Amino acid sequence: MTDDATPFSDPPLEPSEPASPSLNFRKRLEELGQMALLVFILASAAFLSAITAMRIAIHGREVTMPNLVGKSVTEATSLLRSRGLVLRVADRIYSELPINVVVRQTPLAGLLMKESQQAHVVLSLGQRQLQIPLLEGNSLRASRIELLRAGLQVGEVSALTMPDKPADRSIASTSPASAAKSITSPLRSGRMAPSSTNPR
Repeated sequence: MTDDATPFSDPPLEPSEPASPSLNFRKRLEELGQMALLVFILASAAFLSAITAMRIAIHGREVTMPNLVGKSVTEATSLLRSRGLVLRVADRIYSELPINVVVRQTPLAGLLMKESQQAHVVLSLGQRQLQIPLLEGNSLRASRIELLRAGLQVGEVSALTMPDKPADRSIASTSPASAAKSITSPLRSGRMAPSSTNPR
C-alpha cells in the first residue's frame, strides 16, 4: 500500500490592501509642513542679512575721535585722514600755542564718529603782539582806561614820594613780563605807600 505523496505548497498570499486616503493626506501634510519650515528659515536668514546690510549702510563704520589739541594742522589732518575723518577749520584765535596749532576741537576726543564726518578745530594765531601805550604823566584812572583800550590791564601799582612831580601821576611804566597782559606803573603820591596788586 502506497501513500500518495502530496506536494507541500505555500498558502496563497493575500493581496495587499491599498493605503487609505487618510494616510496619504497626512503624509502630504507632513511634506508640506517640512517645505514650509525650510522656506521660513531661508526667508528669515535673508531678512536678517538685509537688515544688517542696511544698518551698516546707514550708520557706517564708527571710529574714535583722536585728541587733536596741541598738534599742528598738518599732524591733525593726517591723523584724522587715517581714521576716515575730515578736518575743518572753524576759527583762528590768539593763544599761547604756536601758529597753526589746534587750540580746541569739536567733537571732543574719545567720542565715536562715523567715517567721513568732520572734526571742527580752532587754530592758534600765536601770541598777540600788543603795543604798550604811553602812560607817563597820566593819572591812574587815565592810565587804566588807556590800558583797557589796548587790551591790557593794570598790574602792580607802586607809590613813591617825588617833590618835583604832581601827585597821582604816572612817571614810568614797564612792559609786561613774557606774555602777561599786565603793566606795572609807579605813581607819585604825597607819602610812601606799600605796593599793591590790582586783581583785575
